[in-house]
Amino acid sequence: MKVGAARKAAIEWVDQYSSQDKGFHGAYFSGSTVGQPEDEELSASSDIDVVIVTEADAPPIKLGKFDYKGTLVEVTYLSWKQLESPEEVLTSYHLAGSFRMDSIISDPTGHLRKLQIQVSQHFAEWAWVHRRCGNARERIEIGLRKSFITYPDSGI
Repeated sequence: MKVGAARKAAIEWVDQYSSQDKGFHGAYFSGSTVGQPEDEELSASSDIDVVIVTEADAPPIKLGKFDYKGTLVEVTYLSWKQLESPEEVLTSYHLAGSFRMDSIISDPTGHLRKLQIQVSQHFAEWAWVHRRCGNARERIEIGLRKSFITYPDSGI
């Protein structure tokens, strides 16, 4: 299956099943396929990552992976508040990559489009790259501390 066909299936799923939900603020592609061309072959083991933006402070639990018309789609929910400013997105290694190019599926408020334009203009600037690296390091350190607390005799 081509990346473009997989994206088309994911867009259809968003239109049919998610865009009508109360609190729906938009959707965008995330993950490894964001920078791939439409005509590239999608690996049989790959999925299409979709983020549903919701107004809820505590979004629903991750929907996870499922098959939709022959496409493996993985849906994650994200609170609108996490995308309030370009600065927050540019600092987040987890969020910034999706906004470096047009990955927007649905944007009923217009906010995601404005955010994407601003993030893409500053994505490669050294100051933001440095902050994202720090963000990634911090998340790793937090994860390691949690592992150590959970498994204090692990020898780490």
